[in-house]
Amino acid sequence: IGPRILSHGGDLERVHVLDITKRGSLNLQDDLPMIEDYIRAHQIKLVIIDPVSAYTPNTNRNDERIRDVLGPLAGVAERTGTAILNVAHTGKPGNVKRRAVERILGATAYVAIHRVIWMLASTEPDDEQCRDRVLSVVKNNLAPAADSLALSMPSYDPESVGAIKWNGVSDVSVSAIYAGSGLLPE
Repeated sequence: IGPRILSHGGDLERVHVLDITKRGSLNLQDDLPMIEDYIRAHQIKLVIIDPVSAYTPNTNRNDERIRDVLGPLAGVAERTGTAILNVAHTGKPGNVKRRAVERILGATAYVAIHRVIWMLASTEPDDEQCRDRVLSVVKNNLAPAADSLALSMPSYDPESVGAIKWNGVSDVSVSAIYAGSGLLPE
C-alpha cells in the first residue's frame, strides 16, 4: 500500500500496520482490546479492515455471530473517535437482478449493521479493461444522500503506481449500474 499512498501525496509516517504475524491471524472478537489499545496509543483516526470477513472467523455467515463481532467494533469507534472502514467484496453479477447492497458477499449483517455503505463499480461492468469507476453511497442512515463521484483507476503496471484521477460528480450511480440501466433512478 505504500507506493499507492505516496502516489497520492500521503505521509507514510502516519500509516500504521498492526503486525500480529508472530501470533497468527487477527480475530476481531478476541483481539478487540488490543486493537483499541493500539488505536489509543497511536492516536489513530482511521482504521481500514480489508476484507472484514477475513477477521470474523467462526461466524460461518451467521448474522447473529457477525453482529456479536461488529457491534463491539462500532463501540471502539465511538469510544476512540476513530473512523473504521470495513472493506467487503461483491459477488459476480450473474443472471439475477439484485440491488447494489445485495451484492455484498457474506451474511446480511455485514450490510445491516453499518450506518453508511459506499460502493465502487466499473462504468462498464462487462469490460475488464475499463478503468472508469463510480463511487456511490448505497446505504445511509446518517445524512442526506451524497452525489456519486466519477474516477479513473490507473492502468495496472507493476513498474509504476499511478494515482487515482477524480473526475467530479457522476451522472450515474452504482445502484443504477448494478440495476443495468446506467441511469440514475427517478
